[in-house]
Amino acid sequence: MSWDTGDKCNNAEDCSWAEQFTGSVIYISPEVQSVIRELCNKVKTEWQMLLTGEEKKDGVYVTGYWIPKQEVTTSTVTNLDVVDKAVIAERKIVCTIHSHADMGVFFSGVDEKFTNNSLIKNHIVVNNKGQMKATMRYELPCKMVHFFDAEAQVIMPDGAEVEGMGNITQKKYGNYKGGFGNKWWAEEEYKGKWDTDGRKMKKKKKQHHASKDRGKLNKHGVIIYP
Repeated sequence: MSWDTGDKCNNAEDCSWAEQFTGSVIYISPEVQSVIRELCNKVKTEWQMLLTGEEKKDGVYVTGYWIPKQEVTTSTVTNLDVVDKAVIAERKIVCTIHSHADMGVFFSGVDEKFTNNSLIKNHIVVNNKGQMKATMRYELPCKMVHFFDAEAQVIMPDGAEVEGMGNITQKKYGNYKGGFGNKWWAEEEYKGKWDTDGRKMKKKKKQHHASKDRGKLNKHGVIIYP
């Protein structure tokens, strides 16, 4: 196998320095995720792909990929291209991903001995169901390393162009303080029924029809008819 794994990493199983690290997230672009799904659908054996992008403080951002030449079986991958420090730097490789085909997602003893101990620190296993498991390797101040479970997450794109956005209008509401407490009524429905202070305009009280027939008593007790 033409895979330069570098020096074997000394894994710190129990280290006080390791307690300050909690693992992180590997963010996968939708374009790369679609390639992963296509490989899972079309290649029913194991396969390996190297993911390119950028490592940041809040996680690893995968924006591209490179599929090296390889020979595969249902349970093995043999790389035919050289993957060394120069190739990793030139192609900006930040993560590996390989398939376990129809098996579960886990890192086998071979994965831990070779792939996870390579010059690349971040790794993902995927199966044909689309399930993923990820791990990250941290370099500790004691010159040893520690592996942490990571999360592989697809980046959801922002700012998509939506056709028909102009057909959506927001209905505005005003605050009506009436006898039933504070209620919100549509301004369009009650337009013109408030004065400039926001108070309901007073309506003239209509005279009862019976009072017109009976007339009214003045202060002298005389009925005055209209």
